Amino acid sequence: MRAHQLDANGIVINTVVVDSLDVIAGLVEATIGGIGWTMIDGVLTPPPPPPTTRDDLKMVRQSEVEAIKVTTQSGKTFDGDEISQDRMARGILGLQAAGAESVTWVLADNTPIQVTATELGEALALAGAAQAAVWVIE
Repeated sequence: MRAHQLDANGIVINTVVVDSLDVIAGLVEATIGGIGWTMIDGVLTPPPPPPTTRDDLKMVRQSEVEAIKVTTQSGKTFDGDEISQDRMARGILGLQAAGAESVTWVLADNTPIQVTATELGEALALAGAAQAAVWVIE
């Protein structure tokens, strides 16, 4: 039978095949688990997951930011990643500087539309809020 060898704290330090649990001190039948698991009150529990590094968390955050999409009140869905936010800001400034009413814009689903500085501003604010929501790593 398979058996776990436990240390004094109840942590599995080895898994062996034996004929009897009496062969080595601290053996319990191994129906589940493995090295690093802990026996508490006769129940084996897995070890906690390894700590996630800050760099790993930053990579997850970057993926979340790259996937941002926002929908304005008019129902148009814009890409909201950082590059798109930069483009929106430049679009707003360009419309204001030229005194133009609208500019051709490509939505998240690749549909071209005419968009105003007001709607680009709404999309930019929504995208910035979505990014702020995922930005702080705790």
